[in-house]
Amino acid sequence: MSRSRLLSAVFCIVLVQQASAGVIQTPQCTKEMSSVDSSFQETLGNLQKSGRSAAVPSARCAAYKHHIEVMKNASAIFARCTTEPDRTQNMAQMSGTIADINDALKSEKCQ
Repeated sequence: MSRSRLLSAVFCIVLVQQASAGVIQTPQCTKEMSSVDSSFQETLGNLQKSGRSAAVPSARCAAYKHHIEVMKNASAIFARCTTEPDRTQNMAQMSGTIADINDALKSEKCQ
């Protein structure tokens, strides 16, 4: 994984931590935002591991695809559970990360 794509993924994790000020304070949103944070930590670990296993492109493809699913799930949660202007900023960053990872999928020739 390129350094810029990894940094993009890391930035999304930072967004979750910073977005807590703009989180709608309901038990459901608090729970879902905590889940997003855990998912980001897990997928970042997967991306880092897959980057080290250069001989196994299928591992990178699987990690990229999983990361996209995590980002899509997080986007839905951010749409429901954050307030403006955080919502717009976070959604734009996640869309950018999804685009970066889709580019990685293409460059890896993932199926």
